[in-house]
Amino acid sequence: MATFISEYNNGDIVFLKTDPEQNERMVTQVRFKGNGAISYFLAYGATEETEHYAIEISSKKDMFKALNISKSDEQCK
Repeated sequence: MATFISEYNNGDIVFLKTDPEQNERMVTQVRFKGNGAISYFLAYGATEETEHYAIEISSKKDMFKALNISKSDEQCK
């Protein structure tokens, strides 16, 4: 019997790494797939829910992205 360990749980607030605005999203469902993969359903607003893998998600907001600052620009200062 396999044991699955989820990085995020229902109700956790997370951020999509690719979201330029870094909007908060809530984990609403964790799905354990037969091939060993784990996917997370994330709610944004009252009507939008999308499915993502852990590699796409972060528990921390990327402030550079949220403020539209390139990390390479910050290193030049």
